[in-house]
Amino acid sequence: MNDIAETVKKNPHRNVFCADMSDSYSTGICLCEKCRDWDSPEGLPKTWYYPGTGPSVKGVSLSDRQVTFSNMLARKLKERFPDKDYKVMMRAYGYYRSAPLKAVPDDNVFIANTANCLFSLNSTDSSSNEKAVDQFDAWSKLTKNQIWRPNTGDHVHWQTGGPVDITGVGEIVRKMLAKDIYGFEINLIWYFWATQGPLYYLLGQLTWNPDRQVDEIMEDYYKAGFGPAAEDIKAYWTMLENNRREQGGGKSWAEAFSPEFFKEAYSLLDKAAVKTANDGNQYSDRIAFIRAGLDYLRLNTENQAYVKQILASKEPDPALKEKMRANWKQIEDISKKYPEALGRIGKNNLGYIHPEADHKGIEEKRLRKAKHAEKKKSLNEEMQGEEE
Repeated sequence: MNDIAETVKKNPHRNVFCADMSDSYSTGICLCEKCRDWDSPEGLPKTWYYPGTGPSVKGVSLSDRQVTFSNMLARKLKERFPDKDYKVMMRAYGYYRSAPLKAVPDDNVFIANTANCLFSLNSTDSSSNEKAVDQFDAWSKLTKNQIWRPNTGDHVHWQTGGPVDITGVGEIVRKMLAKDIYGFEINLIWYFWATQGPLYYLLGQLTWNPDRQVDEIMEDYYKAGFGPAAEDIKAYWTMLENNRREQGGGKSWAEAFSPEFFKEAYSLLDKAAVKTANDGNQYSDRIAFIRAGLDYLRLNTENQAYVKQILASKEPDPALKEKMRANWKQIEDISKKYPEALGRIGKNNLGYIHPEADHKGIEEKRLRKAKHAEKKKSLNEEMQGEEE
């Protein structure tokens, strides 16, 4: 409480204070009797890990524990600052995504629910095999103080700049915002404006007015943003959307974003550029910015193909690396010319297409991660079966 008193001295308008766990939510969980008393024995079975310090432990979901702790802090806030409307915020995240079975959030406890259903309402939480939207709805029965904060990951391509499903994501957002919630927050929307821009615009508009139709918002975007080239730009983004869905629906990336795709995509942008050639850069600069995103997508696709060849080859092929370096130089040039087009680029977030990355190591890590996730899923299913 003393920390909060000091905080509000510096920031007198602040009224929400986070009481959430850090990441690595499956490891290092306290086993003391008091903490375990806060858990519900009927909670979803979970495996608690202690890497390097001890064996794993069969535990349960941490939701009841987290809500109990948050309630305790929220009550202390009221006691210490009875004339203030101070709130405690926790997330519904990781091993506490599922709603608690016994604990109920107090009226000044807010839940930032990270239900990962931004890409699909049928998406499943890998740690529990529950549908993310069902988890969200279960919390809704306990509290109206929910903020939907989807933890995007890269399945919506916001961290690596791949094509987005504008209409599909927009419709999911409309459905989620129609629920009785307090607020909406999305992270990681400050990169790759040349490939994600229309979706960011749509999300901003829906946050302001979730009752508007997606098509209505996007029609306004194309007409206001591109004038005489509106129909060509609309056709371009629609084509990207459709191919993104094909890539997510079973086609490989290379099949969805084939040479034929790029030929047609560039043709649409060429038509748009002709129609705005004499506009004094009012629209033509925006079209050039979008073209930078298409150039990036092409170079990304080419480097993915080179990586596959590198992984398949028995001996190192310097020529493949040189082709990747040439493409990466073009990506760097795009980023310098249009600083907001791509944003953060490098081995950390684009390692798979970076020429100097350890591609075999990345692939081995991916396979290990997939194997670990499958093992974790089997353990959870086994533990649930024992409970039943």
